[in-house]
Amino acid sequence: MEKKRGLYFLSVAAICVSLALIVGATYALYTDSATINNHLQSGSLNLTLKRTYLIQKSLNQSGYIEAKNDDSIVDFSAPTSQNVFGVTSETLIAPCSSLAATMEITNHSDVAFIWWLEIKFDSIHSGQALAKQLLVTVTTYDENDAPIETCFMLKELLKDDHMIGSAMSPIGESAVNSAAQKFIVKVDFINNSLINNFAQDQTAYFDLVVYAVQKVSQN
Repeated sequence: MEKKRGLYFLSVAAICVSLALIVGATYALYTDSATINNHLQSGSLNLTLKRTYLIQKSLNQSGYIEAKNDDSIVDFSAPTSQNVFGVTSETLIAPCSSLAATMEITNHSDVAFIWWLEIKFDSIHSGQALAKQLLVTVTTYDENDAPIETCFMLKELLKDDHMIGSAMSPIGESAVNSAAQKFIVKVDFINNSLINNFAQDQTAYFDLVVYAVQKVSQN
């Protein structure tokens, strides 16, 4: 995940007033002076990205596809070795397997921001046959909490990464102290009897990138 930083300024004036009294032989003159120290402090753009729910349908030790649900919260805001789908070196998938992670974005900033997503596919190190059978579905939600699904086969990203939203058309907007916003990333291993065998013993790699940029105006 990538974090963008935005700046804005708070002006804090600390005023110190000194009063000097000058006494002469025949007159008294009062003078004063004011000193203003301006402190400019930058705000920060800081979001947290957490997985709040996971559904993993993978092969069990007996070779059957078994569904496992995990409602533990995993924070992906900082660098971590954990996979967003809970995949380890022992996790194996087969046709009809699926992995679905529910993610939440929370604004812990001093500024409002807009956000969008990108799927970056590592076509160099991934098995092409497996990529042809992996359907990626990203579910986002509009301002009325209605789901919006974006679906594509991982093979479609052999040349270009896939943007879901953009700076000009963001997925969501998050003000300071606003509620967390969620999205779901799901991968389905499509069952295709004609090409299933070609995907055996292959691995696919892709990254999920969350972009956030400060929004200056409510308009």
